Amino acid sequence: MPRLLIILFMCVLLPGILWGAEPVEIEADRVEKTAKQIEAYGNVVAKGQDIELTCTYLFLDTESGDIWATGDCVLKEPKGEIKASTIHYNRRRKDAHIENGSILLYAEPLIISGSSITRYGNDLYLGDDLDYTPCLSDTPAWSIRSRRLEIPLEGYGQAKD
Repeated sequence: MPRLLIILFMCVLLPGILWGAEPVEIEADRVEKTAKQIEAYGNVVAKGQDIELTCTYLFLDTESGDIWATGDCVLKEPKGEIKASTIHYNRRRKDAHIENGSILLYAEPLIISGSSITRYGNDLYLGDDLDYTPCLSDTPAWSIRSRRLEIPLEGYGQAKD
């Protein structure tokens, strides 16, 4: 009996612990599931242990943890939120690529907005045609606009052009 419990733990629970495969609850006008992929259309709300995502269309690959979302996307995480027209997000690595949007980090605070932003983990932000500001007001006291910007958190950023 103990061996059976160990095998059950390794086959069922361990992959979820190692790969962050906690379940995602999805509500939408229409939801389709095939194998390990889920597509949702219209008024999509996806909730997981560490995220809440609203959008118009969502594709989720449960095996890789990849999420593709389009249409007025808002992704809320414990450390901040992302608003964009398109979001590609990996639940395991916390990587994100957004188009035409902004990232707000609560703790810093800071706002990064632009036409294309890529976040690696929770530490490095790269993008083109970006605005960066630590000001949360509608009209910031100061900001940096750059064609290319690298912003490692807890370090020095680089702006080009």
